Amino acid sequence: MTPEMRQGIFRNSNNRPKKLGLRTSNTQTTTRPTLKSSTSSSSDTSNASAVTSSSTCSTATTQHAPILDPFNPDVETVKEYTEEDFEKAKKARDEVFEKLDPETKELVLKSDFEALVKTKLFQERMNVNMDDWKHEDADHRIEPTEGRFQQCNELEKVVTETDNSLKDVGDDYEREKVREPVFRKDCENYQWYTTPNPNEELPKDKVLNLIASETPKRVALFIRHFNSQQDAVPERLENNPKNETVYSTTPPSDRSVLYMAVEHRGGSFLLTPIHLEIVGGCRPSLHYITLTATSYDLASKKFFNMKEIEIGDVFIVETIVPHQQKHKEPVTMLTDMEHVSDPARNRFWRVLYAVRVPRTVSKQKLAHHWIPNKSTQTNAYLVEDLVYPALLSSSIAPEKGKHRARWLEVTVMTPPVQPGRNLRGFNPGPDEEEDALDLFRPHNPVWTISPRIIESKKLAGELLDLVNQGVKQFKQDGQLPDESFQKAARLIRLGAYAQQAMVNFRYDPRSYTGQVTEASESQFGYTLDVNLKNPIAFPIQVIHWRANTMVIVRRSETTIPARVVSVMDYKDGRFRVIARLAKRFSMDLDYYKDRKIFVQHKIQDSEDHLRMQIGKMVPPEYNTSMKAMRVWAATLGADKITDPEEHRNETPYEQGDFTSTSQQGRVLEYMDDDRIPGCIVHCAFGAGKTTTLVTSLLHHSEAHPKRLLAFTAQSNTAVVQAVHTWEKWDPRRNVKAVRVMTAANRDRLDHNQHTCIDLPVLLWQVLKLDFDHFNFPNLPQSQLNISVTRHLEANKRIAFREISSRELRAACRASYRKDPPVHGLHECFMRLYKPTLFFGTTTSLRQIFSTNDYMNNLKEKIKIICVDESSQLPRAAFTALVFTFPKARLFLTGDSRQLPPYEETKTPEDLSRFAGAWFQNAFDNKVLPIVSISRVFRCPPYITRWLSQCFYQNTLTSARARGWQYTALNRLGFTSRSPLQFVNTVSEETKEGTSARNLKEAVICDKLVRQLLPLVGGKNIAVVCFYLSQVSLLSGILPQGVHVTSVDGVQGSEYQYVIVCTTRSMDFTKSKFMNSKERTNVALSRSTRATVVLINLAATHGAEDCWDLIVNKVPEEARFNVRNLEWLNPAAHEVNRLEDTLRVAEYDDQWIGDQGVFSPRR
Repeated sequence: MTPEMRQGIFRNSNNRPKKLGLRTSNTQTTTRPTLKSSTSSSSDTSNASAVTSSSTCSTATTQHAPILDPFNPDVETVKEYTEEDFEKAKKARDEVFEKLDPETKELVLKSDFEALVKTKLFQERMNVNMDDWKHEDADHRIEPTEGRFQQCNELEKVVTETDNSLKDVGDDYEREKVREPVFRKDCENYQWYTTPNPNEELPKDKVLNLIASETPKRVALFIRHFNSQQDAVPERLENNPKNETVYSTTPPSDRSVLYMAVEHRGGSFLLTPIHLEIVGGCRPSLHYITLTATSYDLASKKFFNMKEIEIGDVFIVETIVPHQQKHKEPVTMLTDMEHVSDPARNRFWRVLYAVRVPRTVSKQKLAHHWIPNKSTQTNAYLVEDLVYPALLSSSIAPEKGKHRARWLEVTVMTPPVQPGRNLRGFNPGPDEEEDALDLFRPHNPVWTISPRIIESKKLAGELLDLVNQGVKQFKQDGQLPDESFQKAARLIRLGAYAQQAMVNFRYDPRSYTGQVTEASESQFGYTLDVNLKNPIAFPIQVIHWRANTMVIVRRSETTIPARVVSVMDYKDGRFRVIARLAKRFSMDLDYYKDRKIFVQHKIQDSEDHLRMQIGKMVPPEYNTSMKAMRVWAATLGADKITDPEEHRNETPYEQGDFTSTSQQGRVLEYMDDDRIPGCIVHCAFGAGKTTTLVTSLLHHSEAHPKRLLAFTAQSNTAVVQAVHTWEKWDPRRNVKAVRVMTAANRDRLDHNQHTCIDLPVLLWQVLKLDFDHFNFPNLPQSQLNISVTRHLEANKRIAFREISSRELRAACRASYRKDPPVHGLHECFMRLYKPTLFFGTTTSLRQIFSTNDYMNNLKEKIKIICVDESSQLPRAAFTALVFTFPKARLFLTGDSRQLPPYEETKTPEDLSRFAGAWFQNAFDNKVLPIVSISRVFRCPPYITRWLSQCFYQNTLTSARARGWQYTALNRLGFTSRSPLQFVNTVSEETKEGTSARNLKEAVICDKLVRQLLPLVGGKNIAVVCFYLSQVSLLSGILPQGVHVTSVDGVQGSEYQYVIVCTTRSMDFTKSKFMNSKERTNVALSRSTRATVVLINLAATHGAEDCWDLIVNKVPEEARFNVRNLEWLNPAAHEVNRLEDTLRVAEYDDQWIGDQGVFSPRR
């Protein structure tokens, strides 16, 4: 900008035309503006800064020359300014100028722009870093206009090679093409947003596409509208109620933004913005706006009918105006962010013009009534194919206190997204992320806008018969109709979706800043103790951060998954989280200690997660060759499968150096008999079920080398153990094996869960080794060789210069995507390596054989699948496995005396039967031939015999030598040589919602662990708790190196020393949870050396089926009162000190709201 152009600042212009047309265009071409004169004024509090930042954008001084309108740059319009307007502007300008300090006046009069922009007042008014302006050429600087309207069409980066922008060609002037403007004032913190990729694929769904398409520019224009409307007077509009209601995904103007109805208030609805930028941390009055019966539907040309609106409806809001309430005091606009969450203080804005967005509606869906824990909500239903519970619309809900039908057929409306998200492209850098969170956190609740049931009717006819009959849709008549398969699959799918819906309430989408107060390392991984900054307006809720919740921990550019161990809410702005990082990462703990980090829940798309776990759940058309389908039908009421041989000889077998027992030999005998479609291998704890299955598969494979076999389990831990068993008993690798998984899944696992035959690693090793054998200049190349080379080169496993063959080099010049290799990547691997044994979790195994075309053609060649941990496999996952491999023979291994698959508390009984446990029922009803393996190798003989008497009807035997062993417990003062010790804690529990904790028991456990740890050296210790609250408490106070877990989390693991914390002091007989034989069996069968049970013996009296029976079978000398063990008995001040240290306020249920977990603001 030349000095002559700057002379117009604060100078009189007497040669103005009486009217001046200001023309703007929405094109991307414009003229470079010349600053003409100030026409703006400012308040007394910012007069000085207003002077230095006020200007008007114009072009040449000739009459009617087009100049840019900074207030509406994207709308084609012409504005007229009269002579009176100019006189008022001149007067205001002079008044402002007189209030400047002398030094600033002198700089203005001298037009010393370089000095002027360095003044403190100018920089405060700009509210931007002026360093960016200092290094720009003068001709490319643009002084800002008044306040936040300093856009001047946002020509911050107008850079042209030829300066013809001032060419005066009248209204038809030529505009230069410029880059997309960068918003500053109207869209705060523009640097946090990346430029949208023009090649990025937006969602195909029109509504989701509309939401993803909302841009900072659109928000900026709406904010201008917000500022200009604060004194607006509503227009009189004509209603046409007979017009048809029209939905649209086309914004009515460039300033339209998206809002969602979140609360019903009498005859109106409160709307909140989909995107947080609309409030932007400084406009609390926009957090809630009101949709009333006088709001006008631009698409339908009529007023909105409040009876047709539902919570969760999305609106494109075009115009807002202040409320005009007759005979009442005017409503004041909220300006304090402290009260942003209070709707009563936030009633200033009313929607004048808007458009309704189409709904996402599902019809003819089954729905089951559900009342969640700690909720007074009685209108909730778990709906088929929905991953969130739905609520009955207020228009169809029965009156309070009236009966709700258990089953309904419904039409349900699902919100496309939850509000409170950032615009697409939001990606602040590491140094800016904390500022971003601080800006948006005050108006970012954890929204849970539930789906709404808008139509319903009671079940009748076929649907009523379907739910009454349940999943057992088959009859014992020798028939297996396809209709029965489809009906059973539908109910199982419903049960799986219902479980996911109940889980989803614990998800917290927000990110929190925190300070690491302690970082430590143990054999179980790195542990961080973090104090998170707890928002005051919308605080963190403990219910969302239960133990074992998966989170992401970030510092700078480092992102690591972690698992919550415990949480504590101090109710003073601090929220303590102890998280254990994934063990596969090695790092310097100083990198985290006393540092700021960011913690948030691990994002998991619920529907994608379910599809990955259970697929589409569509049964294949049945035929008699589908043996897995036959087994599945037998578990659902069809004819039982029996052994065609009345008597079999249980013959041991040898596999390498392994010699089986006669019971294990029966498993191999069934494998070799193709007439058996499947069997149940009932295996007690520590009885060697993995060894039995793997060695049987190896022996069978050597006899049938062309057959494809598979081993699968629910957890990676079980699969890794099976791979190690294969390595041990087949050292010469006579049977080629591979562990199927994706590279992404492998990256998420700890290093100790990686194996040498993982597909993402083994595949490239095989291809590279084969490439080295045929990569010669004059060697003729097969099509397979060409495909292998192209895969290696395209995936950067080899460099192009490494290819010696001209034929291969020529092939690699072809486009890998447009002209892919003839043989796919997995096909090349399978043809070269020729594996016959596949290991993998049930999800990985099903995915690899379903999503890859070549592998999909091989799935019918899988002859045998051994399913480990079948007792922990949900019915839905078992069903998906069967539908993927319908012709395989199934060998199902599990223990019906241990815990079934996990399911949410308060799961309706019907839905629990649909998708929950199935193994125990199959075992009890003997629907398949059964092989029982009852020789236990894990526990000391006394514990094995004792558990056999309590839970296994004396059917177990011990493979270990009998007799008492001297353990570290005896060195601590336990006089009994028994490997099982009971300590009567004489303690009191404290309720925490549905959980419980016991401070005295925690102190006893801490003292015992600290005494035991030096004595056992590198041997592992586990503390197993019945209640999650006790897990959280002990995780925070026990020393590092001790594994603290729940009973549900310890199943399948073993430790040398185990301490069991029962926690409960009230009558065990009143707790189905505590009196569960399966849960107790798991807790007491984990040790290989010794187990100590901390228990209040008075609470066990009367629990004859479980704990009373257990305690009475323990010898008197192995039962101690803690008062008789001075070194273990805690003093009162030790318990009080722990209580004072915690300073944890009890969880306040009022945060959930009157509707429990269904309150939309959580």
